[in-house]
Amino acid sequence: MARSDIEGWYLGYALQSVVVLGTVPILLPLLVQDTTGATQAGLVVAALFVGKMSAPLWGSLADRTGRHALIFLGGFLIAAGAIALLAKTRGLAFWLPLALLLGAGAAASATIAGMLIVEFHPKAEWDTRIGWLQTFYGGGWMVGLGLASWLHADPETGLLISAGLLLPAMVAGWAGLSARKAGGAARVSLQPDQCPRRAPRAVEVRSESRRPEIPISRKRGAAPRASERTARRRESDRPRSRRCRRRASRPPRGGPGRSWRGPGCRRC
Repeated sequence: MARSDIEGWYLGYALQSVVVLGTVPILLPLLVQDTTGATQAGLVVAALFVGKMSAPLWGSLADRTGRHALIFLGGFLIAAGAIALLAKTRGLAFWLPLALLLGAGAAASATIAGMLIVEFHPKAEWDTRIGWLQTFYGGGWMVGLGLASWLHADPETGLLISAGLLLPAMVAGWAGLSARKAGGAARVSLQPDQCPRRAPRAVEVRSESRRPEIPISRKRGAAPRASERTARRRESDRPRSRRCRRRASRPPRGGPGRSWRGPGCRRC
């Protein structure tokens, strides 16, 4: 039996797209514009998208705690409460923080949706599963826009209906994640070649010997060659420590014609 690339929680994610991308971006500006004006409507929509910039925080929280399903479903609950309050409250002082909260809830669900595929399935299945996930998300977006065109005459009622749609979306997501957990899905550990941050670092091996190697004659008792004598002389002339370098920098006592190697120190 071939494995299925579509999971049950995709339906909940599609219903979230109906609300977050379809009805709310159209009905919320209409509600604000009818109450205050077009400028305030633009500010509220901007606050909504600023709240969606919290996606890295949700991803980091999921990595630290491992509560992917809880954060995913919690985003639905946060968004539903914020939309219901947006429909019933009036005034920019209430709309701006509620729009931020709505954007944060939408970002939580959208961020964890991708992590549920990457963290719990092998890399060979990512392309197909993410493709189906985005197909469901795009289909929900299309349905949401059509629903907004039908509900635009009464934005307040439309927002309340949108908030209510997130409740079955949360139930569908919970049912899909529970079925996957019952099927034995476990977190996949990436190999070093799949995760650059976990790749082993190259260790640089440094030689502890600082003295140049002196060639030794192959025959025992043979006289050293001129190159060997020169290398040994340079090795004996080279200072062994900082103190020897200071002494070796002095002029030779016997005059320029006499070679002076400099006295050694205790560390030599």
